[in-house]
Amino acid sequence: MTMRKALITLVSATICLIAGIAVGRVWQARLRPSQSVTHRIYFDNRGYALREVAMKAPHGQVLLIGDSITEFAWLPPLCGRPTFNGGISAARVQEMIGPAVTLVRLLRPAHVFVALGTNDARNGRTTPIGDFEAAYKKLVDAIGPVSLTLVGVMPFDVAHDGHGGSLDAAAVRAENRVIQGIATQHGARFVPLAGGVETEDGIHPTPAGSRNWLAALSQGGCPPSA
Repeated sequence: MTMRKALITLVSATICLIAGIAVGRVWQARLRPSQSVTHRIYFDNRGYALREVAMKAPHGQVLLIGDSITEFAWLPPLCGRPTFNGGISAARVQEMIGPAVTLVRLLRPAHVFVALGTNDARNGRTTPIGDFEAAYKKLVDAIGPVSLTLVGVMPFDVAHDGHGGSLDAAAVRAENRVIQGIATQHGARFVPLAGGVETEDGIHPTPAGSRNWLAALSQGGCPPSA
């Protein structure tokens, strides 16, 4: 084999290797629903919209940070104050650190509720509990010294299952232990959600379920002075 042919062979092999790696990364991204292009676009657009609204909103509201359970809810005043809906569908705890910090900075809320963890407990793509705890602590630390309530993750509603039992029950229980422990460490309030919230599909509350969920937050999560 001449030097020229050897060089051409080496270049061709390198190109094939690079192409293979690129294709592998594309398929890897497609296999991670939480990191899909569609999710990323929606997350970024929703985050931008929340920032724009927060820039125009009055200070001293109650801020509710959450996922689709929060985003899909109509939020009445909580703890005697107007409530800002800081929910982003499909969000995991790690993803909400940046948006939460931005909203707290812009809104200067009188009280903050954090209602996250459902998407970290999805069957087949559950966040390891050590990673979940580290992300949750990072989120609470990043929010800073504000009046705070941490909300437990609702157990899967088997009676109205529309997702094929998509939550890992053991992961939900583990996450709730972590959330309660972090609340204790930070002197925050903790609202456990053992059940009693009717859902449309096992995860997302019906209108009546949403009212019950909000009542639980209001009754167990507001500071005594509210």
